[in-house]
Amino acid sequence: MGKHRLARLNRGLLLGAVLFLGTVVWLITDGISFRKEIPSIEQVVREYVEQSPQMAILPSPYNRAGSPADSAAIQQKQAENEAFLRRYWSFSAGKDGYNQSEILLRQIQDAVEYNGAGGGSILSARGIVQSVRSIRKTGWNRAEVSFSYTGAIRCTGDVRWVLFGVGPADAQARSRSGGERRLAPSGEITAVLVKTGGQWRFDRVEVSSMYGS
Repeated sequence: MGKHRLARLNRGLLLGAVLFLGTVVWLITDGISFRKEIPSIEQVVREYVEQSPQMAILPSPYNRAGSPADSAAIQQKQAENEAFLRRYWSFSAGKDGYNQSEILLRQIQDAVEYNGAGGGSILSARGIVQSVRSIRKTGWNRAEVSFSYTGAIRCTGDVRWVLFGVGPADAQARSRSGGERRLAPSGEITAVLVKTGGQWRFDRVEVSSMYGS
């Protein structure tokens, strides 16, 4: 009886040791795999911040005061914006049913409609990531990125511009200045990205702070 109990105990200890070793190996492998993903995650963030200001700018000759855009031009711009957003956003709702991607899409569509009325023009708009403070794994194919951004916008008249389209709280603003206005927005962002279809995409974004006007 004693030998049987000892054998069972030994088998249990061996199984526990195997499971522990397997877990350690998996964690190490998973960590190494995620570290390889970090450059791709950072590239997505930088590309999006640099390219997204263009979403609010209508093509010539509509991007100037007194030149309202026709419906075909507006629809074309909105289709391009939706394709752009779907490339960089997950368009998936969380457990709470909140879908930040859809909200942002509607806000961008409203901005294009507004600018299409011809009340002003966006002369230039650009954005850059100043620094990526941290990229950490928060789940399976899920990461949290903290970064800061800055930009420069020149506009005239009554327009809405996209402040890098990083989230509904930071999606649009308005200028009613008669002459040219120069803006230098900047801010701190915490973003959750998920990997879907082999590509990292924004899922949720929180604007920690925003500066400049």
